[in-house]
Amino acid sequence: MKLKMISIAIASLMSVTISNYAQEAQLNSPLEYKPLQQVKLFSGKVTSWVSNQDYFYDGFFLQTENEKYLVKFSPRLGKQLTSVLKIGASISVNAVDAQDGSEKNAIRLVSITTNEVSISDNAAAAVPSEEPIFGSGMIVQLQENELGQVKGLILFDKTILRFPLNTAEQLNKIAVVGTFVSYTGNHILRNGEFAPVHYTIVQCKTITIDEKQYLVE
Repeated sequence: MKLKMISIAIASLMSVTISNYAQEAQLNSPLEYKPLQQVKLFSGKVTSWVSNQDYFYDGFFLQTENEKYLVKFSPRLGKQLTSVLKIGASISVNAVDAQDGSEKNAIRLVSITTNEVSISDNAAAAVPSEEPIFGSGMIVQLQENELGQVKGLILFDKTILRFPLNTAEQLNKIAVVGTFVSYTGNHILRNGEFAPVHYTIVQCKTITIDEKQYLVE
């Protein structure tokens, strides 16, 4: 019986040690590097729709003056986009280069405005959020986590822009205190929470600095 109790104690100690080691390894593991992508404007005509293997629309071809582009988007936008975009329509699209192994001249939709309707692809949003919001303001402080890593920007109007750590590290080189920025994103819901000073916390989707817009993810 005594030997059994000792074995259980040793097993428990080993379990705790392994758990602590795993947490430490996760904390110190390098961040997945995703280069900051500048959003570009593409103008042309919609020529045809593209569907995925499940036959849901997830893209369309855009013929510009000199090139033909495959514009990729989340299948969740299929119904909305097909209701406002018609074959042959002239449109302008904000997009970044696709990095998913797609064919040449493939770009990924960030936002599109047509017939006075603005549509954004927020498929990457990973937090509960309201409708996409837009804003601008001056950076007054860099927000850091417990390890001293920059994770967001605090603006003059008490708006906090949140980014993935990898993106924040790159933005840190161009988004300094005193810089004026504009942004799009999703308001992070804070139901049930209370603070003496109210801050609007935004999970950033795009940020514009010195007239250059970047996709944030």
